[in-house]
Amino acid sequence: MALIKPLLGITPTIGKDCFLADNATIIGDVVMGDECSIWFNTVLRGDVNSIRIGNRVNIQDGSVLHTLYQKSTIEIGDDVSIGHNVTIHGAKIHNLALIGMGAVVMDDAEVGEGALVAAGSVVLSKTKIGPNELWGGAPAKFIKMVDPAQSREINQKIARNYLMYSKWYDEEYEFRIEVTGFAKGNRTENYCRNGEEIGDKYTCTYGCPVNQDGCGICSKTMMMLYPLMEAVR
Repeated sequence: MALIKPLLGITPTIGKDCFLADNATIIGDVVMGDECSIWFNTVLRGDVNSIRIGNRVNIQDGSVLHTLYQKSTIEIGDDVSIGHNVTIHGAKIHNLALIGMGAVVMDDAEVGEGALVAAGSVVLSKTKIGPNELWGGAPAKFIKMVDPAQSREINQKIARNYLMYSKWYDEEYEFRIEVTGFAKGNRTENYCRNGEEIGDKYTCTYGCPVNQDGCGICSKTMMMLYPLMEAVR
């Protein structure tokens, strides 16, 4: 169970359907939206100032979020992905931004909507990164503009993927699926979990992709698609 620790009379507020890894730590003045995932060894330390997190935000393993006493706060928008071992200290991250693995984003820096910060970058205090810009290096500098549609597609896909991954850890997560087809041909023994036939209905606990009608592809097909998903993660 994650450590959720009240401090100075303030208890962290967690939205609906969030995943909190067993050893994640969330302290004090932290308000989190819905469908977020906070991964292993992550620390959200809202002791000296506030941390505000939107919906469908994933904060990956080993990341640390902190602020400056009476000076800087953290604001994170919706559908933001924060990679493994990232440090965010008193910065503002807009919707659909991506912070790459091992990056550092310092106090009063601002990362615009759909922007990307490359892995290992150091974004210095008060730096302003515009919408759909790619920055990298230490200190981070502007590299190029990213096509807004492409940026949105990539960042939304990563956010959706992490929401899906988080469901795999929920033992109570399940939904009904009707088999409507297979990835290739009709040889069910190669393309479904337990030899289901088209038209069969079963309860899925794997978190595989489903459409708006609740129909999806089975876990074995999902495993064939997984390397492609990892390539854009």
